[in-house]
Amino acid sequence: MQTQFYALLTSLGEAKLANATALGEQIAISTMAVGDGNGSAVQPNPAQRALVHEVYRAPLNNLSIDPNNANQLIAELVIPENIGGWWLREIGLFDDQGVLIAVANCGETYKPQLQEGSARVQSVRMILAISNSEAVTLLIDPSVVLATRQFVDLAIHTHAQSRNHPDGTLNAKGFVQLSSAVDSNSETLAATPKAVKTVADSTLKLAKNLADLPDKAAAVENLGISANLLPVGAPIPWPQATPPAGWFKCNGASFDKVKYPLLAAAYPSGKLPDLRGEFIRGWDDARGVDKDRSLLSLQQPTQIRMATADAGGGDSHDQSVPVGIWSSDADSRTLITPAGAADSFGSLVAKLEPYRLDNAVMGTSHCYFYKNSVSWISTRPRNIAFSYIVRAA
Repeated sequence: MQTQFYALLTSLGEAKLANATALGEQIAISTMAVGDGNGSAVQPNPAQRALVHEVYRAPLNNLSIDPNNANQLIAELVIPENIGGWWLREIGLFDDQGVLIAVANCGETYKPQLQEGSARVQSVRMILAISNSEAVTLLIDPSVVLATRQFVDLAIHTHAQSRNHPDGTLNAKGFVQLSSAVDSNSETLAATPKAVKTVADSTLKLAKNLADLPDKAAAVENLGISANLLPVGAPIPWPQATPPAGWFKCNGASFDKVKYPLLAAAYPSGKLPDLRGEFIRGWDDARGVDKDRSLLSLQQPTQIRMATADAGGGDSHDQSVPVGIWSSDADSRTLITPAGAADSFGSLVAKLEPYRLDNAVMGTSHCYFYKNSVSWISTRPRNIAFSYIVRAA
């Protein structure tokens, strides 16, 4: 079957294309025109300088190389719905100097006007075979270009398949790369649901005050704060009668060694020391100032009794001398000799040397001593009462 509809370069178009190819330049294709052929079908003629009867001319909507044939150009014109009222039978392609570069004919198509009640946007395409497509470029006015559906679909597809997408920033929308890191300082990466879940799970642990951690000691060590905490079992003074949660009173009570293994390591007996009413003294540890003591051993207080001894019968010559010692489990004061007290009064009298009185030397036979105002008193420093407690775990 003989071809009825086709496109060809005009003689001026061929000359311009050859010259552009030889000089390494380009022809700027800018506009397309359509005509009605004066009411009759037309045949393209290379000698044409214009259409038979032009009815509409406008800037090209698109000029591209055929993706299936590198030697074919596809020129496209979009006619708005408010333009028409005539038949389309011929097409012309013009450069930026108004020279007719190519002509084509087409099947008769009526382009109605809007007021005719059947308006439509009309797309007109010319496919032109040339020897050097690189010598042709599109000179376009973007203010009048209309995009066809096919053009938009192709553009979107091409863009989607490319990696030429803007990156998202703090100030502009864009594409970002995903990341599951939960310790990143990046302001260009986007968090994945996995990262969000990890952070949420950590937040839940914080909400439970880390009570659900399987190894609390390891967690504390990993946080690097173990050195700033008292070890389990170390007693501290507490100003309230009730200890805080997780702490025990040092009141001699027993504890569960299985439930509190760290506390059991400090107190293998499973029993806390009773520090109620007691002072804590530093362990001698072979120093020799408080020797023969073991850790956590109890030491009774030392008590001193004072008595008045009268020498020569005159009150003006009375002396106070220590005459005994006594140990007691409780603070007290008594005027009688407690049971178990070491009374050294009698031996003290025998050991006194001659006593000088009024510049006269008197022997022990001229001196006599007797007990007067005897008082046994347990000694202690000033103190403030605190409740000693220990961390249980």
